[in-house]
Amino acid sequence: MFKKLIKFAFISGFVLAILGILGWLIVKSTVTAQADKKASAVIASAYSYGQSSPVSDDQKVIAIAREIFNSFQHKDPATIPLLKVRGYITNDRLPSFLRLGDGVIETHMEQGYCDNASRMLAFILKQEGFSSVQRNMVTNSGGHSALLVTLPNEDRDILVDPFYGYVTTDLNGELIHPHDAKNLIENGDAFEDVFTPLGEASDPRFYKDIRSMFMGAEGQTLTIEATLPHIGNNPIHLGKIDGKYNDVKSAASQLGITPYWYYMGHKYNREWVRVLKASQPVKIVMTLTEQAEDGILTSTPKPSVDGQTLTWELNAGEEITFRDGLAKISLKRMNSYIPVDQTIITFTGVASKYRR
Repeated sequence: MFKKLIKFAFISGFVLAILGILGWLIVKSTVTAQADKKASAVIASAYSYGQSSPVSDDQKVIAIAREIFNSFQHKDPATIPLLKVRGYITNDRLPSFLRLGDGVIETHMEQGYCDNASRMLAFILKQEGFSSVQRNMVTNSGGHSALLVTLPNEDRDILVDPFYGYVTTDLNGELIHPHDAKNLIENGDAFEDVFTPLGEASDPRFYKDIRSMFMGAEGQTLTIEATLPHIGNNPIHLGKIDGKYNDVKSAASQLGITPYWYYMGHKYNREWVRVLKASQPVKIVMTLTEQAEDGILTSTPKPSVDGQTLTWELNAGEEITFRDGLAKISLKRMNSYIPVDQTIITFTGVASKYRR
């Protein structure tokens, strides 16, 4: 009798699993087909804008990006239920036949942050034969992502930003790579001659700091380097002990060392490698909001650990390298990072005995 119950439970579970997979495949096929239909409508609307239809690849990309920029709503993905589950149903760990395509949800929702806008643009541009990859960018004051689009007829990569509403161009008005845009700005070209707005609401603030920008394509290593400022007799405090990380983030941004020292582990992209350099002997004491775990300790050198507190001592010229991709996922927290509650940086005045 017991064996029959086990057999029945096994068969029932198997049948339910098959039915669940079949149901998901039907949903996946339906929402993808609807997203394709909506993409076609967006393209048609984009091409009907103005007095004549776009002819060149440059014109087509600009027209579609402008259409998305004008309709996409800036909204925290954490407040949008479908975007909260996006990372699970589009995860590369899923078999391809089960995985929902990138940009499908965003094309339906037309809401979110910069990466969501880029996925929507990528999905729609794909209907027109344009391949693309997300372009991640970090400056001393913040981070952002846009889209690096390949123009197939010319094998040319260009920057298109449907979130802040910009494309990058040379003096002839031809779309260009973001590295070329950065070089033009560094060589004295005016911002307005390089960054072309997609509409009246285009926001230039992030790109105004392009000289300090670190860039990398999705899937490629993005190294973010910062050197600690000179520290006198008074320690530098990033944040206060209050169980929150926002004050750590804003304080680091104000120091001009990028905001991204407010977590241990992986929060944004696994390709990120964060390097914090010391120009003088210092002691760095980082207090986490929770007990430290081995899975989020990705730094070289390793810190000394005491509960929630991590401590490094560096000599002048030494650095700490955080490799975000090494972080392990916590099933308890359902993420792979722990926020930093406070960091205190103290000038030690002497060479440290601490070594890697």
